Amino acid sequence: MIRTLVARRHPQAADVKAVHREPRKGDLMFSRADTSKAQRLLGYRPSVRIMEGLQKTVEWYADNLAPVMEERKVAHG
Repeated sequence: MIRTLVARRHPQAADVKAVHREPRKGDLMFSRADTSKAQRLLGYRPSVRIMEGLQKTVEWYADNLAPVMEERKVAHG
């Protein structure tokens, strides 16, 4: 999902493959994330669906991190 969203701004990212390494000490092998307890006890309801949240995240990084990285290239180049 992330690759698809990044590729909208950077088409060359469409061909990028994930690199999977050996798990590190303390890494979870499987995630069973569940918000039902928060929903039951606190009335929590997600306000953003996963794709919308990822899209907002990718846009934020593109708008905020890319200019910083470009400044570093100029400063060190």
